[in-house]
Amino acid sequence: MTNTQPNKTSFRQKYTEDQVLDLLKKNNIMSARQISDEMGCHKKTVESLVKKLFESDKINRVNVRSKSKPLWVYSLKRVESGEE
Repeated sequence: MTNTQPNKTSFRQKYTEDQVLDLLKKNNIMSARQISDEMGCHKKTVESLVKKLFESDKINRVNVRSKSKPLWVYSLKRVESGEE
């Protein structure tokens, strides 16, 4: 009998942090919903990716609404001259 199940160790991440960074390079400022619409994935997937990018200090995050009902938008960190 042949095993027709895919190899469980062959998982490959479909959506990446680099995809988010590329979108922010093109569009400057985007919400998680805008990013998810562009990438064609669920908003929760994008929230996970932007959380990692924010924690690794690669992107900025700004609330453009109220504290009680925030709407976060994201942008790339600006590289200061002399860095890189």
